[in-house]
Amino acid sequence: MNLPFQNKKAFLSYIDGLPQGPEWTCTPIRIQGDLKDANGKPCVEVVEVWHRDPVEVVQDLLDNAEFAPHLKWVPERRYRDKHSHSREFKEMNSGDWWWDIQVRDGICCISILV
Repeated sequence: MNLPFQNKKAFLSYIDGLPQGPEWTCTPIRIQGDLKDANGKPCVEVVEVWHRDPVEVVQDLLDNAEFAPHLKWVPERRYRDKHSHSREFKEMNSGDWWWDIQVRDGICCISILV
């Protein structure tokens, strides 16, 4: 097997050099399984649940300049013909729901001939 890292230390060193995002939190949770111990009582295990604050994760993604060209902030209606008969749907912002919400709230929308 041809791996890009020579050993575990090199791999972990690479991981540590990656950009850091929102902080991870560990929450231990006690769960009861379907197995029973020697006394017939259900076995209980403590498991670690690692998670991040979802609001901080979204903020981190939106702040990342590499994603900026791919973010859509305005709904679009794309048409394949100049008479607006053949509509094209690609991304979420090209659907009716996003358009209807923006129009309802008095926000600008864009029609594009592709």
